[in-house]
Amino acid sequence: MPYINITENGAGKILFSKVSENFEGLAITNLTTCTAILIIGDEALVLIHDEGFLSIESIREMFDAVGTLKQWSIFYNPNALKGEELQARIAEMQLLMDHYGDKYISGDDAVFRKTEERKVIIDNAYKNVSQVRKTGDIELAQPFNVTVRNGVRRINNLYAEFNKRSVEFGHRMVPLDVQYDGESQIEFCATLLCTRDQAIDCIRKDAQKLRYRRTESHPFMKFLATIDEVGEVDFASASADTDSFERLSLIQFEALSKGEQTSYNEQLFHHLKLKADSGSRSEKRLEFLISLAEQLCEELDGQDAKETYGEYKREFEDRKDTMFGAGAGKAPSP
Repeated sequence: MPYINITENGAGKILFSKVSENFEGLAITNLTTCTAILIIGDEALVLIHDEGFLSIESIREMFDAVGTLKQWSIFYNPNALKGEELQARIAEMQLLMDHYGDKYISGDDAVFRKTEERKVIIDNAYKNVSQVRKTGDIELAQPFNVTVRNGVRRINNLYAEFNKRSVEFGHRMVPLDVQYDGESQIEFCATLLCTRDQAIDCIRKDAQKLRYRRTESHPFMKFLATIDEVGEVDFASASADTDSFERLSLIQFEALSKGEQTSYNEQLFHHLKLKADSGSRSEKRLEFLISLAEQLCEELDGQDAKETYGEYKREFEDRKDTMFGAGAGKAPSP
């Protein structure tokens, strides 16, 4: 099998116990202003192609996917990523570098490691940052559904750029696209961060910014048409209420990195509960809170904690039924 090409916003994984002889490895061969994040553990390694929009939390989850962390590093192209843009990218990664700093391998003269040839090539037997190849011609296998992947990626990035919440998230709100899981290439199942109307609105704003005469002339309209044609990608029902992406909050990870005693799921639950209690009418948020309360009932020790989250679960089930059930909106019976 040729090297698996990891495209933008994507990740590939090598499981050391399951590497086949005909598997060459993973590669990123077109680094411009993107970075390549390499995470190596005792069980696996992960290579991430970060375009600058990936959520910090989705990157952090990959540290849990490699077993015991041994070392990790970030590679960049110094001919393209430099100056203020480079410093901004370093600042965005600072939480991770602080949290996993004892295992971070920096460059000789920079925080990130340089690769002037725009390449990061990981052979299947590599278990050390110093073994990464930065040059060489290799045969590449593209991810499945690469055209649709690129369409979703570009629209999600554009939405993150224009979304009013991006100030809080530092533009980093896009989930990671796992393209190779260590055994096989992943077909593709993705949800756009926005509704179709919101995608068109972002394209319209970008068209105005770039001084296109008509929104229809913007090249991203072609990506939208491709996504519509394939029909395998779901649009978010309402981006402001897409609760799975609440996990991407930089604020939540920052609290975690400072060593607060409450678990991440507890922080997330109360973060969303505040929004639900403030009058937000989101069925998706209520469903997510019910699921999260049930999960916390199982994972937390102590009868008091289990009873507390059990009560929360029943409360939000009742609220969901009242707001969105069969009788929602009907006047009570006399």
